[in-house]
Amino acid sequence: MPDDLAPAALRAGEIASCVSLPDDMHFTGKRRLIRQALDADGVAETIERLVDALLPV
Repeated sequence: MPDDLAPAALRAGEIASCVSLPDDMHFTGKRRLIRQALDADGVAETIERLVDALLPV
């Protein structure tokens, strides 16, 4: 399972680096845009699932 997390994190980095972030936007707005892109790609859900499997409640 941890081996699956690294590729997902790399994918998330690739997605995040492609998001256009306006210079005058506040940090939370930029974070929201990146999160939306990760959600749209599906990688956010993948990472959540992998982390949940690694750290069960």
